Amino acid sequence: MKILLIYHSGLMESMFGFYKALANLENYEVTVIVPKKIILEKVYASKGVLFLDKILTKNEYKLIPIPLISPEDYSKGFHLYKLWRAIKTINPDIIHVLDEPFSNTVFQVALGKSLKLFNQPLLFYAFGNQPYRFGKKQFLSALCLYKHIQGGGVSSEEGVEHLRNVPFAKKWKIEKIYWGIDCEIYRPISDKSTLKKKLKLSFPYIIGFVGRFVPEKGLKVLLQALPPIPEEVHLVMLGEGPMKKDIYQMSSLLKIGDRVHILPPKPWSKVPLYLNCMDVLVLPSLTTSKWKEQFGRILPEAMACTTPVIGSNSAAIPEVIGSAGLIVREGDPTELKRAICKIIFDRELKKEFEIKGLERVNKYFSIEVFVHNLHRFYHHFLSDKNV
Repeated sequence: MKILLIYHSGLMESMFGFYKALANLENYEVTVIVPKKIILEKVYASKGVLFLDKILTKNEYKLIPIPLISPEDYSKGFHLYKLWRAIKTINPDIIHVLDEPFSNTVFQVALGKSLKLFNQPLLFYAFGNQPYRFGKKQFLSALCLYKHIQGGGVSSEEGVEHLRNVPFAKKWKIEKIYWGIDCEIYRPISDKSTLKKKLKLSFPYIIGFVGRFVPEKGLKVLLQALPPIPEEVHLVMLGEGPMKKDIYQMSSLLKIGDRVHILPPKPWSKVPLYLNCMDVLVLPSLTTSKWKEQFGRILPEAMACTTPVIGSNSAAIPEVIGSAGLIVREGDPTELKRAICKIIFDRELKKEFEIKGLERVNKYFSIEVFVHNLHRFYHHFLSDKNV
């Protein structure tokens, strides 16, 4: 069976293990349409750009580069006619766009189906967890085109609920399918003391944050939680973003500058090394009127490294963590401080979360579970003759 994936971030090396696992599950022929060039934030691509000039064929999968309309803004979609030509040439059994159901890329493929250029089942994968709102014109165009979508996977229960409330999505098959991480890369390392010395992180205790330096990630709350915590506890922040100067300034004002260490984004294969050095990984995200934490991939990545996690109660975070870590009220530095101290200084609890976190990843968030769920999902549409 031929599976066509279309993904704007498909050139990220962290995806290659997924393609391989999907291909090996049932001898799928996996082809991935990826951007010829894409500009990304450095937290997603350490050099800020990914590109592929020609078709890349591996034993298990093939990458086909198609130009984006704008490499600086992937949301505009791919070069339309080249995308359609590639889909017709590949002639897959399933077209799976790894993007939101109302993204331009899904729209482009649905438009091709409406013109009868191809007629394979069209699926999406959504992280979105906000209510969907449409203007009148947008609603009418969506009503005409999105009948050509058969369904998709969604990364959270809240996302499923909001999507099922969309009137013209009632006929779609929608299923919660958790995103998967590569547990061959994200894994525990036994000799953490040697690793900390190698990475020059020889602090007694380390609180970790990995991600974008933006207000909605709750970084001010994290910094406010640090002063009352014993001085041997340091904060290591791995990432990049517009708040970088603010972090330095706030650290200075709070007199914790010598305990806050900002490191630049690392290649994806190096991130697990830093996660293994952390005593606890914190994701204190804040809900805004336009955004809330959709999934928080860094949480299962940390848990796979047996690093305990703390998250705020923003959107999908409690669902991802479950009972394998601590949940705190968003925006509450005092409660966050208590949770951090509880994990760092209670050895039994820390050990319990190390075990529970790894078990939870293996049960719900590994690539193997992800592709197994996709495989089962795909077969619903292969038996449907009316697509």
